[in-house]
Amino acid sequence: MLLSAIGKINAISDKLRGEIEAKVLSFGDSVRYQFDISKDNPDPEKKDGKVVWPHVYTLQPRTFVITDPHLPKGAQNAVKIGLVTKLDEKGENVKIWGKIQVSGQNRGIFEIDLTSAEGIATAMYLELHPKIKNGMFSKEGYKVFYRIDEKNLATEQRAERSLRKKAMDIAEKMSDADAKMFADAMTWGENDIDIIRNMIEDMAENEPKYFLEMHQDDATAILYQGTVQRAKDKGKILYDNVNNSYNWENGKVITMLAPESTRSDIEQMALWLQTGGEQAQKAFEKIKILIK
Repeated sequence: MLLSAIGKINAISDKLRGEIEAKVLSFGDSVRYQFDISKDNPDPEKKDGKVVWPHVYTLQPRTFVITDPHLPKGAQNAVKIGLVTKLDEKGENVKIWGKIQVSGQNRGIFEIDLTSAEGIATAMYLELHPKIKNGMFSKEGYKVFYRIDEKNLATEQRAERSLRKKAMDIAEKMSDADAKMFADAMTWGENDIDIIRNMIEDMAENEPKYFLEMHQDDATAILYQGTVQRAKDKGKILYDNVNNSYNWENGKVITMLAPESTRSDIEQMALWLQTGGEQAQKAFEKIKILIK
């Protein structure tokens, strides 16, 4: 049964059925769908990861109506779609509708075996569903799931793996001095070198793109941000959060920061020292001498 026509249920045109079936068969022996059903982990320590998954998720709606473009216009081309699991005793009406349930332990991935008629029908149903991303009958609003393009996924995973390797190589080669400067640049407030190295390697492994961005241009961002943080920690420069400025320890203003910015005060000050011209360069040289 499943996607078989039962009266007006699943009574799509032969042409549409052929198009959808051919599409599904082109996927090979199996197909995977990713369901975006995770939520941010409310635990501040994130012991179970950055996101949490529901135990079981059931796709809704279980039945829906599509407009078959190959049927005559009007009420005749509005077709109710659903997975038919059981009919009544007369075999005329649907008694039980099938459902798509996704296990949280699979991190939202729903895999279908396409070597069986049941698997093909299930995939066809999902391809017709209004909540699939970029589907033939997708509707406006939140898209719950999408078909995984295995080739593109492989390309993305290889690229990500390459980034992670580059980041980990840099992390492993950092000297203790470089590692401590990086920790200061990140404002971690940590002094134990073993803990710092663990934090660095964790960032390189889990946030390789950001880690590599910090090491661009001979790690200039790390040098400047780390220097600002060290000077701030030693009281050689002071951040005035009322006037949003950085001052020397005698109270004289070094520079005013932008009144509204998505960057932290450390990042803003470091950026000014890099790009503020001769005055900023002189201030940077003075700061380096003060923290020696």
